[in-house]
Amino acid sequence: MRSALLIFDLDGTLFQAESVTVPAVQDTFLDAGLKVPRTELILDFIGSPVSELAQMGSERVRGS
Repeated sequence: MRSALLIFDLDGTLFQAESVTVPAVQDTFLDAGLKVPRTELILDFIGSPVSELAQMGSERVRGS
């Protein structure tokens, strides 16, 4: 029996995702005709639990 191990590391522990994720997010916004977010804003979201992302998003929408 053959075994395989897949590791998805998107929180920056093993792989610094910002080198790929930030440009991908910015390109996606640009392609959609949206205002391209700053690198710092995108980095705020990388590695955060979904509950924190939801809270951050709602605060940004409300302008807090």
